[in-house]
Amino acid sequence: MQDVFVELWRDPARYDPATASLRTFITMRARHRAVDLVRSELRRVARQERQHRLAGPAPHPTPFELVAGAEAARVVRDAVALLPDGQRQVVELAYYRGLTYREVARAAGIPEGTAKSRLRLALAKLGSMLDRQLLESS
Repeated sequence: MQDVFVELWRDPARYDPATASLRTFITMRARHRAVDLVRSELRRVARQERQHRLAGPAPHPTPFELVAGAEAARVVRDAVALLPDGQRQVVELAYYRGLTYREVARAAGIPEGTAKSRLRLALAKLGSMLDRQLLESS
């Protein structure tokens, strides 16, 4: 709707009172704009689906990639286990179970702000622990 009003403001000559009332003009311009947006979205989705079909299935990981991924997962799990209980709990709820901040707070029985700050602190600790571990392993 806002785009229609801006368009009318910028080019008032597009409206002809002899053709239709202002209300009809604005309604029809808004309808046309909405239809254009829907068609554009449908074309975007079709392009993505076509690209996905053309790309084919994802390549299988090499044995090295499988081993490296498993080792990285082990290092992260070990680092999470070293976190204080409250921080470890919110990380597990958010990243292992895929919960939102609100859901983490509800599951842990804490305020949402506390869940956010514990998660922020936990991620900072994990970042520093994992940086050290990765440097030591290389």
